[in-house]
Amino acid sequence: MHDKENWVNTYVFKHPHFGNRTSNRAEISHASLKHALGTSSGKLKTVTMKVVKWYEALVDDRKRRLTTKCLGESTTVVFDKINSSRLNDIRHKVCRFAMDHIKLELAKSIIPEKLTKECECLINYNYLLPCYHQLAQYKKIPISCIPRRWRINYLEGEDHSIIHNALPVPKNITKITTITPQLAYKLERVTQILTNAQSKQQQIHFEEYIDKIIELDSKQKLENLNGPTVVEAIKGRPKNTKRKMIALEHCLEAEKEETTKKTKTEKKQKKFNSFDFFRFSRHELSLEKQQKALKKIINLGSPCDHTLLTNLTIAPHQISQIFSPEADGNCGYRAIAMEVYQNQERWPEVKDKMKNRARPYACIHKPIIISLQDKRSPLPQQHWFGTIDHPQLVANAYNRTVAVYWNTPRETGDCLFVPFTTTPDRFEPIILILDINHFLLAKRKPTRNFNWPQINPFHKAIVKKYNLEDFSILY
Repeated sequence: MHDKENWVNTYVFKHPHFGNRTSNRAEISHASLKHALGTSSGKLKTVTMKVVKWYEALVDDRKRRLTTKCLGESTTVVFDKINSSRLNDIRHKVCRFAMDHIKLELAKSIIPEKLTKECECLINYNYLLPCYHQLAQYKKIPISCIPRRWRINYLEGEDHSIIHNALPVPKNITKITTITPQLAYKLERVTQILTNAQSKQQQIHFEEYIDKIIELDSKQKLENLNGPTVVEAIKGRPKNTKRKMIALEHCLEAEKEETTKKTKTEKKQKKFNSFDFFRFSRHELSLEKQQKALKKIINLGSPCDHTLLTNLTIAPHQISQIFSPEADGNCGYRAIAMEVYQNQERWPEVKDKMKNRARPYACIHKPIIISLQDKRSPLPQQHWFGTIDHPQLVANAYNRTVAVYWNTPRETGDCLFVPFTTTPDRFEPIILILDINHFLLAKRKPTRNFNWPQINPFHKAIVKKYNLEDFSILY
């Protein structure tokens, strides 16, 4: 076919391509490497260090994305308890892309009419995954039927730099004879074929093949090649040079520069005036958008002023609900109780759970334990909910990430507190907003590419000191 390259699907649907039928990924990695290097010149040591740093960052990013994808499952296909238990052996052991395809095939295997058809499933060829004909044979799908290309431990614990079943290099490689008995037999066989050729044309073909071998051997070797000869230009003016201008040309050039300067200044002035007008109109539009977003926010609990949300790093249009607890000094604990138990009056249970979590470390958290034992209402100011230790205790006690927003220039202002011991039960954090001395509970709209605040600045040091697993890479 003349346009064979335009019909890709016809030629690749019987081969494993894993959904990649273009060279985009290779081009993206080349572009990323070029961006990391910055320049095509420099010392070999500097370039090597840049490549190593780029590769380590690439592996860390890939592990982080792989961990994030493997924590959840898509809800496009939902099974009952019996069919859902068939996935227990492979759940959280294969990547999400493969898990979604297996769930779709498992849904087909439940339908008896599908199993009567002959197996011509392309998922075996394209993705090397079992089809619904194969899944129908298992009561529980074993991990052995999933290729290691889709397993999570593909990047962990396996040394892929070792080539298995490789032939060892002989020690006396320099003493290998040029003509082995097998090669001598083959040469003798070639001469027999040439002498016993049935036609002149067949003999010409064999001679052409032999000429190609001789031509390859007669080519000049790389180490014997001479460098290109440098041809020096003798006639004419040297390259990248101009003749000297006369006095008249200097005057004309100066007048030309003055006129261009005047036109540039006039254009800049016009541009600045127009930009100033547009900037003012844009500011008015942004204020109108903020006012509309504030009106859409649902207010639960006690009444509060929504204008406090305009000075935070989380924009008003990203918030769907605000809950203002009772202002008796226990507002922080009441906000946590509302999120966890859907009842702000259960704030004493929040204090008890935080206290039990802090007791093993009583030598460090002694002032906090004293404040948690105080269950008066109203509560004295010295026992109020804090912005550093208390959110971290809540994260560890309830295994939920806590995000704290408040308008302050301090380093420990907007922070994200991640549990130290286990993976968070939910990816969505508990969002607390501090309005001067009153805590609010917020709900976020489900938007993509949301930028969470910085991780607690003490998190990395604690993880490194006690050799803990860092779950902050999820955010």
